[in-house]
Parts: sequence; structure tokens; C-alpha cells
Amino acid sequence: MDTPSDLVNKETVQMSTSGARHPVKGFERIADALAESGVECIFGVLGDDTGPLIVATNERGIRYIFARHENQAVAMADGYSRATGRTGVVTVTGGPGFSNAITAINSAYRGKSRICVLVGTGNVAEDDLESEAIRTTPPVNWLKYFPQTAVLDILGISSVKPASVNSAWQETHRAMRKAASETVVLVLPRDVLEGAVDHAPMLEPRPAGLGQARQISNTAPQVPLYCGGEAPTDTVGVLHETSHASGPGVTAAGVDAAAGLNKEPVAPRAEQISAVADVLQETWAINRPLILAGRGALDAGTESALRRLGELTGALMATTLHANALFHGDPYNVGICGTYASPVASELIPQADCVLVFGAGLNGLTTYKNTLFPKAMIIQVDTDPAAFGRFVDVEMEIAADTRLTAEMLVAELERRAHAVEGFRSGEVRDLIKGFQPRHGVQDKSGSGMIDPRILMIELDRILPRSRILCADGGQQARFAIRYVHVEKSRNFLQASDAGAIGLGMGSAIGAAVSRPGEVVLAAIGDASMMMTLGDLETAIRLRLPILVVVSNDEALGSEVNFLSEQGLPTEVALTPSPSFAAIAQSMGGQAATVRSPDDLSVVERWLQESPGGPLVLDCRINPEIRAHVL
Repeated sequence: MDTPSDLVNKETVQMSTSGARHPVKGFERIADALAESGVECIFGVLGDDTGPLIVATNERGIRYIFARHENQAVAMADGYSRATGRTGVVTVTGGPGFSNAITAINSAYRGKSRICVLVGTGNVAEDDLESEAIRTTPPVNWLKYFPQTAVLDILGISSVKPASVNSAWQETHRAMRKAASETVVLVLPRDVLEGAVDHAPMLEPRPAGLGQARQISNTAPQVPLYCGGEAPTDTVGVLHETSHASGPGVTAAGVDAAAGLNKEPVAPRAEQISAVADVLQETWAINRPLILAGRGALDAGTESALRRLGELTGALMATTLHANALFHGDPYNVGICGTYASPVASELIPQADCVLVFGAGLNGLTTYKNTLFPKAMIIQVDTDPAAFGRFVDVEMEIAADTRLTAEMLVAELERRAHAVEGFRSGEVRDLIKGFQPRHGVQDKSGSGMIDPRILMIELDRILPRSRILCADGGQQARFAIRYVHVEKSRNFLQASDAGAIGLGMGSAIGAAVSRPGEVVLAAIGDASMMMTLGDLETAIRLRLPILVVVSNDEALGSEVNFLSEQGLPTEVALTPSPSFAAIAQSMGGQAATVRSPDDLSVVERWLQESPGGPLVLDCRINPEIRAHVL
């Protein structure tokens, strides 16, 4: 009988689902690591380099969702992550697949999304050469060469690349652990994917069910296993690998330690908490504080502590766009701060004399080009030191975990018995409660066109309160975000962090896949829709309950605004659109054309019939209603 040490010195073999024995390839060990990391779903567009990897992940029970374009595939993983807080995983082929996907990758990175992008490349040695050497040096002839790592480095996006087949398992685990807090690209050289591993992996049995192949989701309805909530803290603690690269008995936790990934949240120093408490107790200087929370606060689970902090300090509560609805239900919550602020928020926020910022970058959209806090002291808490003073000057900086900071500040203020009214008067409460989004909106529907404001106000009324809003970029987003409300932060997504349009469809698909049974509203402009028609078919094929609302003004709406504001003719931004309803129906989907509020009764019928797939609305909107944004 062979002992474990004997097995290490024998040729590595593995039994596939077909029963054939073969040397274990790099792509199989990468698939092992993905399964061990708890990955249940991979979005992607296949290539010759990544195809075997997807076959292997499917054999290990990981569902594959076939997208039509790499940008949308990445947006799907991004939407999956934003809607759940989990890590989204996507695969694209190297070279042209990567270049197709880079806008969505950059958008995910800029939005601090938790995704891992699996991308192929040439052999390890080839990938390190300059492009001219790739072209002229025989026998190197990787047709699809693209300087992927160099591009990622320029953008500041983390990448992980195994140097050999023997380190593939370890580096995949490292990439997945990094992706639990940021956007990461796992670059997979061809010789790493196709090479045979030197030593046999010593693995304890997989959990029941992980070894069973599932139907690849390219024709079937999607019913993912992960429906939100927090990811397991350690799904690979009992799995061990032996290889040249890692040595016997190396665990995933050991991989983390070696990579510096075992990082506990950083607590603020006691003197920093005391200093902030001192400032807040100086009632002669601080009478009306504002608590502003961003996505960093959302991801850190800071909500409860911030609500209590608001009670103690009498603070007004507001969020950035990406933390929308974090304080839903708080009587002193004014919603989004900045460009997308409501009239009542725009009235109250500039009155703040102290702004406590938790996990927000304070960019020009949040501060309205640094005009919202003209007299306020700004105290900023963030785990990223680069956030301090990047857009606006701040008086106090705390480089620490937002949740721990808020909890410690609450404890200190409670110890001091600090409690003040601040903004929290009956007058302010009544002002916030009395605000009605439709107030002052005069319906300008007519002549076969619907007012885009009324369109969104009516959808807000019709759709279930648990709906998920995925807003694409462009002018239409202003109407959707202003008039369609959500009750949870994970129910709001806008994947336009790099200023792009055309990522909303993929984002909506990812959200719908991650949370089956929940209605998703994809608010998209006609120009964006033309960019993403291929993956409208994906939504229809997977029978996802997505209401696709195309705000069709036959124009690039934001560009019309910009040109008109400069006194220039707008004809170059106008272009006729086809019938999106007819296109959706040709793909086998349900669709309707909307020209008046009465036409929206089709949405109510769709909901009553328990959506078995998307409903596409080609909404012919009144182009005279403009949404001027910063």
C-alpha cells in the first residue's frame, strides 16, 4: 500500500467525472482552489485559453453563466458583488477579451467592488516581453498578446500571476482572498493552465455536493445557491496542498499569512476618539453635525453604530450614492448627499457645521464641487490614507476601520453622557417627513411621449418595495435615482464609477442571478441599450425577473445637456432608435412600448403573472424634460 509520502513522488493523476485518469493539469488545480474558496457561480465569455478551466469548474459544481460580451460579463460579476457583498467571479480570454472588458474592470475597481477576474495570457516568459519582442522573436507568436499586467499597473488594479504550474493553487487562493476586499485580476499563463502539477495534492474530501457537475447555465433558468448575506469566514481551512512551491501541509490560512492577507480591522487610537469627542462637546462651535456614510461604511457594517452616533450627537444622516438607503427609516435621514440630493437634502446639508465622514471619498459629485460644506469642520474616517484630502481639505484624519471607530466614539460619548439636539428638532423632522418627491412635478406627458419623471414616479408606486434598482449611467439615471426608492443599500446599484454608460444590463443580470425571485429594475438609456443588446438575450435566456426600462429620447441625453449649456447645436448627439420592444420580442422576450402613464399597466400584469422572464419597456420620453447633472 502506498503511503502519503510515496504518493507525493508518483505522477499526479486525477479522476474526472467521465472516469478517465490523467495527470493533474494546472487548470484543474485552479478549479480546485476556486471551489475551495466557496465560488458558486462564474460569469464569462469563453476563449481557447479559459475553456478547459470552465469545464473543470463545472465538474466541481461551479455554475457557469454564458455572457455575450466581456464588458457585460464583468458587469454581471460586479452586480453580483454589489447586490450581496460577496465576491463576484468572471472569466475572459486573454488579449481581445481583456481589452473588451477593461472598462467594466476599471469601473468595478473605481467602485471598490469585490470581484476576481480570471484572464488568460501567453506563456509566462512571453507575457513578460515587450510587445515588439512578442511580434519579432521566434518562436513566440501569441496572436492575442496585449500588455494586460502593464495596463492594470497603470490603473492601480491588483493582479496576481502564478509563476509556475506548481504555484497555481496557492496563487488562486491568494487572489480570491484579496478579492474579498478589492478588484483583483488573476492572470493565468497558458503554460500554467496546461502544465502538469509535479506533486499530488493531499486534500481531505470535499463537502458533499461539490464534486457533482451542474448544468452549465447557457440555456436554463438561473437559480444560484448564494442568495446574499455574508460569505463564510473560512471555507478552506481543512484543505491542504503539497507542492514544490508551498511545501507539505500548507493551508489556505498559511497562504493568507504569507501574502499578508490576514489583516484584522485597524482600530483608532484612544486619543483620536477622545479628540473627536472633545470637538463634538464644544457646543459653542458645533451645533449641527452631519454624518455622511459611504460605501466603505456599508461594507464594514457600520450602520448600527452610526445610527446610535446620530442619536447622541443630534446629527443629520446622509450617504454617498453608493451607500444609498443605508439609513432608511431614520427620521433624520435626508438620503443622498451631492449631485443626486433631494431638495430637502440640498436645503439642510449646507447648514452643517461639522461633517463626520465614514468611508466616503468626498469627490466632486458628493460635495457638489466642494460647495456643500462652506463652513463645516470635516472629520474623515477611512481605511485608505490616500482618501484624506484627495478632493477637499479635512481638519481631522483617522486611518482606521469605520465600524470600530464609530463604536468607540459611541462608547466614549455615552461615557461622557453626551446628548444634544443638534439637527434633531421637530421642525426638521417634519420637514423631512413632509417631503414628497412628486411635489412640484407637473406632468408633461403628451403627443405620444411620457414625462420621464412621471415614468419613474409611477414605477416607484407599482413595483414591490423590495425591488432592486440598477441604474445605468447617463441622463436617465438622474430620474431613476431621484424618483425610484429602495429600502436597503444592497438594493441599489450603479456601475458607472469610471463615467461609462452601457454597464447597467450586466449589473442587473448579476443582481438577479445573486438574489433569485427578487424583481430588478434596470433603468437604461437608449444609447446604453444599443451597446448591450447581446446581453438582453442573456437575461431572456436565463428567464430573469428584470424590468428593463429603456428611456428612449433618441439621443445621448447627457451630451445634449452639455452641448446646450455651451450654446452649441445638439444635432450631433441625436440619433434615431429602433423599436426595442420588437427587438426583445424577436429574442423571445416580453415587451411593450410606453407612451403614456396608462401604458404602465403592463407592468402590473407582468407582476401579477409572477415574472418568468424580463419585461422590456421601450419608453418614448419627452426630450424637453432635461436632467442637468454636475
